[in-house]
Amino acid sequence: MDILESLIKKNFQVVNTLGNGMIISFCSWIPDLGDIHEDSIRSIDNMGKEVGFSYEIIVTGELNGVTEGEGKLHLMRMFPELNEVILDHSNAGYGKKAAVENSAGKFLIMFDARTVYNLDLADMIHNFILSGIKKMVFSPLAIIPRMIISEVGSWRELTDGEDIDLYTRIALSYGILAFPFIGSEDGRGGFYLPSPDCVNMGVDKLGERLIHLRDLIIGCNHSWGDLKPLLNSRNGKFSVKIFLLYTAAYVLSKISSVKPYKFDRNNYLIVLESILESLVLKEYTRIETTDMPIRFRITDKQASYLMEKSKLYRDIKDSIIEYRSVSTMGKP
Repeated sequence: MDILESLIKKNFQVVNTLGNGMIISFCSWIPDLGDIHEDSIRSIDNMGKEVGFSYEIIVTGELNGVTEGEGKLHLMRMFPELNEVILDHSNAGYGKKAAVENSAGKFLIMFDARTVYNLDLADMIHNFILSGIKKMVFSPLAIIPRMIISEVGSWRELTDGEDIDLYTRIALSYGILAFPFIGSEDGRGGFYLPSPDCVNMGVDKLGERLIHLRDLIIGCNHSWGDLKPLLNSRNGKFSVKIFLLYTAAYVLSKISSVKPYKFDRNNYLIVLESILESLVLKEYTRIETTDMPIRFRITDKQASYLMEKSKLYRDIKDSIIEYRSVSTMGKP
């Protein structure tokens, strides 16, 4: 049997194993469903058609000023590509969990309904599904086999840090395959390393900032020692305001009903080191795809944090310099 016959036989076996049910569930949670970009939904719909497997598109979030029935009907009319709209008034973790519970695909693909994606990502999705690799793909589109969610549990009801909370369990049980490619022409769908302090400090209400930061601390399982490097303002100087905010949020995290998953180091480092290790090993080469630029962004603050906290990063930072671009502003 030659190589081509062997490959065709393997692909047939994988497709046969997938069965005839729904294969892919494209899911998105955004805070305000009024911000959905029609070209984003269209790009996901085109990607689903290009991948060649059965698929559905589900969005969750909040839509102000309308009843649940009115909001759902309005969005389904506006975006006929959508298969399901879930209106919730809760948080990111709850919304993503609701999407999982109301979806049927064997592979969950998380996207941002405000971002227009490159169609080239369809090759990566198609070939990952055929590969039979039992890992999560961390890329501009996060791809998670449903069987992994069934094993490690779903998102938890956190307003921030919900992805780190889940990805930690995945990293330790199955592993993360990093796919560092640009996912959109506008730059929003790039490959970004998660941030240890990504809370929006510009939120108007102090209470909302506290809740977001509290949940980020829980999701990342940050100790007070982990938070110390983050207490400086953007200009590198100590900020009393930030110190008090972090102190209050840390205290709230200790009395929250949602408790962090605890391992030998904080969850943020577990996820980042799993991603970085995958990059060094160039695991993305296991998935055949079209030529796409290999690039990811890391902020100065992220690099500084990793230099202080991660021995792995200190050991491998020179190995990933070839496709690292530094951004002082982080994700746009």
